[in-house]
Amino acid sequence: MKTNVLISKTELGKVKRTTFNNSSPDTTYGAAMPHDAEGAWQVISKWQEHVPNPHAKPGPDFRAMNKAAADSGLVSSTQIRTFREGHPATLKTGVESVTKAAPRLPSDKDPSFTYGKPATYRSAEEVRNFGLAEPPVKGLVQGAYSHAWVDMNLARQDEFDVRRKYIKPAPTAATEGHALGAQQTIAKHSSSGSGSPTGKSTAAGSSSWKMKKFESKAEPRVTQYITGQSNSRVERIH
Repeated sequence: MKTNVLISKTELGKVKRTTFNNSSPDTTYGAAMPHDAEGAWQVISKWQEHVPNPHAKPGPDFRAMNKAAADSGLVSSTQIRTFREGHPATLKTGVESVTKAAPRLPSDKDPSFTYGKPATYRSAEEVRNFGLAEPPVKGLVQGAYSHAWVDMNLARQDEFDVRRKYIKPAPTAATEGHALGAQQTIAKHSSSGSGSPTGKSTAAGSSSWKMKKFESKAEPRVTQYITGQSNSRVERIH
C-alpha cells in the first residue's frame, strides 16, 4: 500500500507520502558532467605568470616598414606591399624594445620615503586655528562642529561692521577745479544781474532759454502733398 500510487491517499494537512524508495547516494540525475579538479578557489588563490615561448618569432613591424616605404617615395598600396616583401622588419623584443628608461621614484632610492603628509604632522596654521590636539572622530561624525564657522563669524561681527562702513569718495583735483570754475561763473553772472551764463535775462513769465539756432523758425521743405492738399504750416507762416 505504501508503494502503490493508485491506493495511496494524501492526508489533509500533511505532506504527500513518498511511494518509491530513495536511490543510492551515488545515483546521478541527468547528464553526468566530468568534475574539474581546478575549482574557483584554486583559480582565485593561485596566479600563474605568463611564460613567453622562447621559440616564438616576433611579428612584423608594419609601422616601421610603412614609414620606410613612405621615405622611399612609395604611396600606392601595391608599391608598399611589394616594398614590405623585399624589406621585412620585425618587432623589437626584450631590451631592444625599451626606447626610454622608466622614471625613477624617490622611494626606489630611499625605501623609507613617504609620499604626502604624515598623519602625525600638524602645520603651524592648523595648530593656530584648531589647537594642538586633533579633533575627536566622534565629534566629527555627530556634527559637533557644524556651527563652528557660524559662531566664529558672529564673534567677529564688530570687525565686519567696521569693514562695511561707508567711505565717502575723495574728490580729485580735476573735479575740484571744475566745481570751482562753475561757482565762479555763476557768481560772476549773478553779480552782473543776468540770470544765465549767456548774459540774457530770464525774467519771470518769459519763455525758457533756448539756443540761438533754435530761436529762428525754419520753413518746411514739403509745401504740398501728393493729394494736392497744401501744407497748413506753410500757409500759417505766409
